[in-house]
Amino acid sequence: MDNSERQVFDTVIEKFKEQYPHRDIEIIDDGGDKIVKIDHCPKFNITGYNLLYNLQRLCNCLDGELI
Repeated sequence: MDNSERQVFDTVIEKFKEQYPHRDIEIIDDGGDKIVKIDHCPKFNITGYNLLYNLQRLCNCLDGELI
């Protein structure tokens, strides 16, 4: 992701953290790769992927919130 895409993704992450405080959502640095962790489990690497793909993966990880 370029810087503007990363800013959008970071904003979405922050919004989801507010909306779903019972889920532990964070982005960690793992030796240069940025990893999304949800509920203390690594879910996916955002480094090198575009915004749409990363948003899709994030939403897939949280699809249980829709029921």
